Amino acid sequence: MKVFLIIFLSLPFIFLPEPALSTHTSDTIDYRSGSWEEIRTMAAETDKFIMVSFIAEWCYWCRAMEETTFRDAGVVRELNENYISWRLDADLEESFAMAAKFRVTSYPTLLFFGPDASFITKKTGYIADAEEFSEKVRKIAEMEYSEFPDYAFDPAVLNPGFPDFYLAAFYDEGVSEDGLFVEALMYIIDLEEEELIGEIPWSVMYKFGITAGNSGDYFISRYNEFKRRFGQTESLSHLRKVYRDKISMYAKLREEKYMLSQLNRLDKLEVDDIENEKLRFKISYYMQTQEWNKVLDQMEHHLKTSDSPNLNSVNSVSLNIYDATSDPKTLSRAADLMGRVTDIHPIYPHLDTHAALLFRAGRVEEGLEVANKAIVVGKEEGIDVSDTEILMEIYKE
Repeated sequence: MKVFLIIFLSLPFIFLPEPALSTHTSDTIDYRSGSWEEIRTMAAETDKFIMVSFIAEWCYWCRAMEETTFRDAGVVRELNENYISWRLDADLEESFAMAAKFRVTSYPTLLFFGPDASFITKKTGYIADAEEFSEKVRKIAEMEYSEFPDYAFDPAVLNPGFPDFYLAAFYDEGVSEDGLFVEALMYIIDLEEEELIGEIPWSVMYKFGITAGNSGDYFISRYNEFKRRFGQTESLSHLRKVYRDKISMYAKLREEKYMLSQLNRLDKLEVDDIENEKLRFKISYYMQTQEWNKVLDQMEHHLKTSDSPNLNSVNSVSLNIYDATSDPKTLSRAADLMGRVTDIHPIYPHLDTHAALLFRAGRVEEGLEVANKAIVVGKEEGIDVSDTEILMEIYKE
């Protein structure tokens, strides 16, 4: 269960129910073919925006996106009316140069450009809310040229001089990832700090997740400028990587005061919802130091003060506590926390976690009641509830 240790630092698609892969409409997105130059020409001639969709055949969430959100009538209409849509398979050579240029490291990834091919924004991961996404692409297509971000790279130049090891990470399947990382690390270490903010060093740092040496502290100190030069999506992702590494170091040393001091640096950065970001890092620290009561203090405060608490992350943290300790007081407190979660959103994963914690805390009668409710809800949702049924049988005896 170590995967849950940094749950609050992860992408926002934690424990989402898997979507039903069904078709909402017979209409489909009109994907165009051609080179990047040809796509840019089409956009300029038609005065349409560009959406580039990076997928992989083996990627479940890519297929889910194609068969749910990208079949929604509103999404299809907005894209076909206002965009030149271009789909790239991440495993095919024709996509490698685009992936390297725009630092595409996970799938699905969407890139948005203006009619003049100005880069606008990047979105990663499965998008579940079709209506919200349709509104997003509509608003992008309503942007004036004067509103386009002024990023510090030319979208038309796919290779501004990337080093061979960087390109090999996209082009060469047989190359040693560890070897490439060492080359990337040495490349970054050999640069002067002020050189790190260029497109090529940034691409290397972002692709390989390099935070070692002075690069991590330099990135934090210049975060606002990185954000303006390369966009919020990538900059925030890398900021979380830098902080994950720092928090892990402080956790190993059990230096809570240094961890808290490091978090205070966030106050000077242009980051949305600073308090929620701090919460992510505190949770990560206390999870790694196994200070469960402090973890629960943070979770309870989050539920009490947030207008839209991240219930899936609370669920994940609670599951980690379930696996990590046998202390009945801690387990009982975690069960009460999940009780508040199920009061807000009584879906099967939350109810199942609540029941399991009650059982382990020795509150068997309550656990049986919640487990039975979880089974009913799970069956209504079409979810396999056999694990919960087995757990009920064990504690009934």
